[in-house]
Amino acid sequence: MSQPVQNFPNVTNVQNFTNEHFFDGLNINRPSKLIAVFAAVLLMSLNSLAFVGIIWFERFGSDLKRIFINRIVTSVAWSSMSWYILVQTTDMFLYFYRPLPELICFTNLVVRNTIIVQTILFFDSIVVVRYVAIFWMKDPENFKDDFWFRFVNCWIVSYR
Repeated sequence: MSQPVQNFPNVTNVQNFTNEHFFDGLNINRPSKLIAVFAAVLLMSLNSLAFVGIIWFERFGSDLKRIFINRIVTSVAWSSMSWYILVQTTDMFLYFYRPLPELICFTNLVVRNTIIVQTILFFDSIVVVRYVAIFWMKDPENFKDDFWFRFVNCWIVSYR
């Protein structure tokens, strides 16, 4: 007679694992980790170039009438670039050198949430302006794009 195969030799020891043992593999620099981080840095660079293109076209493009919605999209592009510079670079550093000091992690968390809220508020302002222009304004051409962009942008950025 053959002996039964034991798939789980120490089932009782599985319950004794702590988070320290569970996440130990994240600290090892494997080729797959290095490739993933390299791909992320490459895609961050390409996205940043795309955002610079959006900002440049909105600023110097052929259309002379820069409306509120296009300007807010530019603000979203600036927020996305600040996300890459401030949050993603800290995360990339964190993948290789753990743990970071508590102050850096807390600052990263605050900046991360601030940029997320800013982006959501920019999109909300687009929705509100479209609603007002469609349902309430009789003449949308008289909308003061420059003033309202500066006003809304200052409030959203200083909201933190």
